[in-house]
Amino acid sequence: MKAKIFLLLFAAACCAQAQTDPGTNRTTITSESGYFDKNSRRMVYSTHVYVNDPRVQLWCERLTLDLPPQGHPTNVVAETNVVIDFIDATNKTYHVTSDKAVYSFSVDNGKTNELVTFTGHEGKPPAVKTADGMIYSEPLVWDRTADVLHFNNYTTILNQSISGTNSILPK
Repeated sequence: MKAKIFLLLFAAACCAQAQTDPGTNRTTITSESGYFDKNSRRMVYSTHVYVNDPRVQLWCERLTLDLPPQGHPTNVVAETNVVIDFIDATNKTYHVTSDKAVYSFSVDNGKTNELVTFTGHEGKPPAVKTADGMIYSEPLVWDRTADVLHFNNYTTILNQSISGTNSILPK
């Protein structure tokens, strides 16, 4: 009986620790192989790369990170079969596919800039899928600071018709 009570108390303590551990907000990266160049402070992950971040999940075949001596990573490049799932500030989900995604981070005059630029190849532009539809754009730029997607040369496919009984379009 004492052993059961001890195990229950231990399990409760572990659960409480897991919920309050500040490390749970960290980014985790896994891959089959990789290396770290201490001189350039560059990390390269290869083959079945998976990134789990509180706001973003990313899959790709190659991921390169430039790590400054202190602070936030300034440049991240994901290549080959890039898939990113993220949730915006309103809990709307996005599913982005591309051939390449380049993340850049900087602070200029006290203003934080975080951009992710998605590009495709061979006539296959990046795509973002939401509950509302699909958008294809070359390039597709996600401003993480403003939480806004920017499109150039884009095509939109909506999951609902914009014409109907309440439409402002001519019939």
